[in-house]
Amino acid sequence: MVWNWSIISAAALFSSSISASNVIDLTLDNFDQVIGKGIPALVEFYAPWCGHCKNLAPTFEQLADEFVHAKDKVIVAKVDADQHKDLGKRFGIKGFPTLKWFDNSAKDPQDYDKGRDFESLSQFIMERAGVKIKPKQTSRSEVIILTDENFYSIVMDPQKDVFVKFYTTWCGHCQKLAPEYDNLANDMIGEPNIVIAKVDCTVHTALCEQHGVQGYPTLKFFPRGPSKTPVGYSGERTEAGILSFINANAGTNRQIGGTLGSQAGRIAELDELATIFMETKSKDIISEAKKVSENNPSSHANYYLKVFEKITTKPSYVNDEGLRLDNILAKGSLALSKADDFQVRRNILKAFEVFESEKPAKDEL
Repeated sequence: MVWNWSIISAAALFSSSISASNVIDLTLDNFDQVIGKGIPALVEFYAPWCGHCKNLAPTFEQLADEFVHAKDKVIVAKVDADQHKDLGKRFGIKGFPTLKWFDNSAKDPQDYDKGRDFESLSQFIMERAGVKIKPKQTSRSEVIILTDENFYSIVMDPQKDVFVKFYTTWCGHCQKLAPEYDNLANDMIGEPNIVIAKVDCTVHTALCEQHGVQGYPTLKFFPRGPSKTPVGYSGERTEAGILSFINANAGTNRQIGGTLGSQAGRIAELDELATIFMETKSKDIISEAKKVSENNPSSHANYYLKVFEKITTKPSYVNDEGLRLDNILAKGSLALSKADDFQVRRNILKAFEVFESEKPAKDEL
């Protein structure tokens, strides 16, 4: 077998140049060792202070990520031409960013003069290098995309609590938040009256200005009701932080992963009566519980009444039913709506366990 040592050398340099980024950093020291060694390359000449370069950066990173599987066939690289002025002068760089395509030689590169969006750049590389983007298996995002056309019909719905992210595609903090935000939307799938949404302010500039957006990302909560007066979110920009905020302001009880928390379905007045009942077994408490239930809008009040009645005929009901539900929930194979229903039942049963768990042990004779 004949080895192409120049390609192997370039590939090795490619690997050593990667840290968190798949874009190769070129310098005076390594430029001629990487470029023109048999692997074509798209090279961005940039300056750190250049605004257009900053806008292009995330797209260029994405481009390198998409072609990293073909690193022996194409290189995506960049040169800080402000620092390495000799390289900028060598290739006639007069503005930033300048993109150049190098075939198999470091001489006479071709200027790239097409669109700077991902689609245009990736299409150019596929045509020139004869490689394709490796398809990704991605899950559908549950985040609702807002536009000028649908913003008010969705956000101003008086029946919905709506959390909105105002962002731009070039914003680093927005990119960092994106996967956390997708997870947040997944956590809220089981809440039909909660909407997790986003607005791209690079496209819908006027809409974002109307809502006082001055930095990115800007996060706002539009609570249900007739006024829909937004509440700015200034907490941690994490899935857990925003989830906690929504739970507190919308009355939900979701955990990371979308399951219900331990307080979901619980009703304070009925919890107190359950504790007293487990101590006294008084039927007067059941009568009081029925009165409370009649005046409580929660659909879960009826389950409390069922537990009260079951205990009167089967004292071990709370323990037996609790174990049954624990086993079902532990399997994790339920549809979300059914899992929610069983979790609420399990939570309510715990209200009847309080007295037993706190009851002091009898002294031995």
